[in-house]
Amino acid sequence: MENSTRIPYKRVLLLGHTGFLGKAIYRVFQRDGLLVRGYGSAELDLRRFEMLKALDDQIDADTVLILASALTPDKGATLEALQDNFLMYINVGRYLETQAVGACVYISSDAVYPFRGNPVTEDTPVEPASMYGLAKYSGERILARQAEVRGWPLLNLRLTALYGPGDPHGSYGPNSFMRSLLKEKAVRLFGKGEEQRDHLHVEDAARLVYQLVAAKARGTYNLATGHSQSFSDVVEVLRQVVPDSFEVVSAPRKAPVTHRHFDVTKLFLHVPWFHFRSIEEGLAGYYRFSVQGS
Repeated sequence: MENSTRIPYKRVLLLGHTGFLGKAIYRVFQRDGLLVRGYGSAELDLRRFEMLKALDDQIDADTVLILASALTPDKGATLEALQDNFLMYINVGRYLETQAVGACVYISSDAVYPFRGNPVTEDTPVEPASMYGLAKYSGERILARQAEVRGWPLLNLRLTALYGPGDPHGSYGPNSFMRSLLKEKAVRLFGKGEEQRDHLHVEDAARLVYQLVAAKARGTYNLATGHSQSFSDVVEVLRQVVPDSFEVVSAPRKAPVTHRHFDVTKLFLHVPWFHFRSIEEGLAGYYRFSVQGS
């Protein structure tokens, strides 16, 4: 049974609440009856420092600030996107120089790690190989420095790839597979789909954010299930849970085969009660939602 510890803050301020993960985080925190205020880029452009003044009367020592804003990998592969992400994190860092905050939660990414040296732990050396990973790691360092100087707690969360209802990106893996099988009755695999990845459901990710905040966790944590599966295994699970047949098409491989495995020992030291849904349960629910909307 999941621990029922409550959040030790009066308010939650969520930047990036209209994103894939942001929406899920917003729902999870609201279920607890907390006062949650969310901002998306349409309301608050973090690239413009002066706009952060809108937060002045909403942030204090009883507030946990969650920063989930970013241009995502599908949009964040250019120097222009890198600059935009830098600006957002620099501006939030500057803003927190003069504002009290109970705690800050930064949503980072496993893109900060290289694809070698499995299993990945929080002590694995950082080596961003993409513009997105570089931006995420820069955000980590900016906020870590401000937390050290100002003395507020920082929770830095490096998430593996997410899947589930509401995904807007269709990144390779469960999300692109679900999208293409619904539209085209076909799934495309690069090569034979040998690459192994840790597939984390978006609702589980949001619940982990909540539970770690409630447990007063501090420092850096990798958010992953600890169980990696190949993309071809994911397709086989889809065959089991999707009632309609679909074709599997092999596409030419664009990159060498790489694997990623996580050791989540540190994560479970703080949330030993946490239960991840199985890939079967997650994909079945994903399909039902995609077809029925619930």
